[in-house]
This record gives sequence, structure tokens and C-alpha cells, in this order.
Amino acid sequence: MPGPSRPQKKSFIMLNASTDIDYYFPATTSLPHWLPGTDCCGWEGVSCDEASDLVVSLDLSESFNQLSAVLLFGFGKKLANLTHLNLSYSGLLVGQVPISISRLTKLISLDLSTYDIYPLKLEKPDLGTLIGDLSHLKELYLDEVDISSSTTEWSQAISHSVPGLEALSLIDCSLSGPIDSSFSKLQNLSILHLDSNSLSQVPEFFAKFPSLSVLSLSGCGLEEFFPTRVFEELLNLKTLDLSYNPMLARVSLGSLLNSLLKLKSLTSLKLAGCNFSEPIPRSIWNLSELVNLNLADNHLFGDLPPMPASSKISILDLSYNNVTGLISSTLSSARQLVSLDLAGNSLIGSIPMSLFTLPQLEKLYLADNKLSGQLQEFKNASSTLQYVDLSGNNLRGKLPKITSQSLCSRVT
Repeated sequence: MPGPSRPQKKSFIMLNASTDIDYYFPATTSLPHWLPGTDCCGWEGVSCDEASDLVVSLDLSESFNQLSAVLLFGFGKKLANLTHLNLSYSGLLVGQVPISISRLTKLISLDLSTYDIYPLKLEKPDLGTLIGDLSHLKELYLDEVDISSSTTEWSQAISHSVPGLEALSLIDCSLSGPIDSSFSKLQNLSILHLDSNSLSQVPEFFAKFPSLSVLSLSGCGLEEFFPTRVFEELLNLKTLDLSYNPMLARVSLGSLLNSLLKLKSLTSLKLAGCNFSEPIPRSIWNLSELVNLNLADNHLFGDLPPMPASSKISILDLSYNNVTGLISSTLSSARQLVSLDLAGNSLIGSIPMSLFTLPQLEKLYLADNKLSGQLQEFKNASSTLQYVDLSGNNLRGKLPKITSQSLCSRVT
């Protein structure tokens, strides 16, 4: 059935609410530019096809407007031509995800991500029913939507219904593992976020996702058996987050880093809270393209290995470990550093004042160490500094004069 013409499109916001949408907030407010009698193609969050004048994209993310009982009635009829629907973090949906969304069969991108204060669930319909006819989907984001009713069948539902997915985010969806082998059909996957679910294991077939560039599995209860060889074939991987999987400590940080050496595209690595207890391996600098390295909240000890001048790391977080010794003088020449966090360690000695002159440094966290000495006054501190925290040490004096008017600092 052809979609509504331009004069008809604005009518969907004025439809009366029905009794089958008890989970939605009442439509008590409206977006400021959504005015009756005006062309909806000019409304905030609405995009139309230039040729047909049909609404093809609706983005109400983070709008927090209670429009839903009116706006969402009639999904699949007035909005049948939608290719992009984003209601993330808006509070427009609460309770059961409406089955009417499953009728938007032209969708390419769907985002229903929510906050826990706006609880959403997929039960009736379940995940399989919601996406069963959405075969064109390339992007699916359902962060914090409760999908527990699908038990371990969630991965089968996805691989069967939307095998062409390129981006999938199911953070904190109450999912359970193991991930079914049929999931390997998703050969176009580029972005995969499955954080904060009970997955236990990383399937070896993850190595067969040739386009995967982002893999995030933080807080998934990954067990000690970890197939590090998975990474040897993910040559396009740019971002890897395995944080807060404490059982990974059975795999040493050094061996895990060595398994990543073939990943010449890797720019972001997060391994915070993995319970690693070993000297800081020198190989942390061997990933030549790395820009963001987070090893916070572990039990790493010993001196920080000298950072090579060729390092591209701009965000370095080693906070709350047991790093000892002096602050490495090589950090003072790391001119690419934007954020340096060494708080909560056992560093001693004085602070190299040259840290304050790093040309791109915005944030410096050295709180809760055993640093001592007199802070020296000088006038060539970097103007980029926005936050400095030196509290919880045995320092005397004042911070160097900073030209940035927005600097927030703590010394005592």
C-alpha cells in the first residue's frame, strides 16, 4: 500500500491513542517545532524522501517528550516507509516493545536503547517476532532492553532474521550464553557490543567475522578459557574492550597482548578490571597504532616501562594498580598525550614539571600516590590543561600558572 503524501504525513501526530498501548506515557507535551498545519518534513528529527515526500527517518533520541501514545499509534500504516527509527533514551516507550514496530519492514536502522528508569522488554513480542520481517536491517541497537525471555535463542533469532546486520548493540539485555554457532552467518558485522551480559565464553567463530572493527564484551563473565587465537584473524579490528572480566587473569596480560600484535589497525584497547597481577609488560607499547590504552583497576605492579618516542597513545589509564617507582621521564616527551591517569598507585618522588608543558594534555590525574616535593612556579604551562588532580600526595606549593580559564585543579 503506498505511503501517505506530504499533506497526510502530519496527521499521524494527531491520531487518537488506543487502549492497547498501556505501557506508554500519555501525550502531554510536544516537540517545539511539531506544530499542526506545518510541513512535517521540516520538523526536528524528521527526514523525508526528496522524490516521494514520504517520511523515511524518525529520530527522537533523548527527546524526553511524552508524545508516544499519540505518535506511535499506527506504526506500519502511516510510517510504513520508514528506513530509520531512533527512539533511544527518549522515555517514549516503557514496558513492552509494541509489536507494531515489527511491521516497519523497510527499516534499515532501529534503535530502541533505553535507561533502566524507562524499562523496556521484549516478551510478547519476543526478539524473534520483532525482527522476523525486518530483513533489511543493517543496524540494531537495543541497549538495556530486557530480552531475557528469548533465553539462549536470541543469537539464533538474529542470525535467521537479519543476516545482513553490520552493527549490533545489545548492552545489558539480560542475555545468556552460549552464543549459537548460527551467529557466524553475520559475515557483514562491523560493530558488536554485547557488554554486561552472561556470555561466559567467546566463540572461536568470532575469528571469522572479516569486517569486524569494534568488539566490546566488557562485564560478560568471560571464563579462564579464552581463545586468544581469535584475534589473529580479526585484522580489521580497531576497538577491543574486554574490561571487567576478572577470570581473564588466568590468561596473562603479556600473552594476551602478544596475541594482538598482528592487529595493525587496533587503536583502542580496554582491559580494566580483569584482575591481572603481574609486572607491567614492556609489550604494552608494542601495538604501534594504539591511541587509547586502559589497564585501570588491575593489580599490575612494578615500574612503568619507558614509553617509546614513536608511541601514538593519547589516552593512557593505569589508575588503581600498584605501579611503583618514579614517574617515567619518557612521559614528559609524550607530546601526543591528551589524558594521563596514574591515580591510585604507589608512585614516589617528585612530579616532572615538564608534564605540565605537554602541548596536547587536557587531563592529568596523579591523585592518591606517594608523590612528594615542592611544586615549582613557571610560566610556560600548557594552555590545553582542563583538569589536574594531585590530591592525596605529600606535595607542597601551588600549581604552575595556567592560562586556561577553565582549569579545575586539586592539590590537597
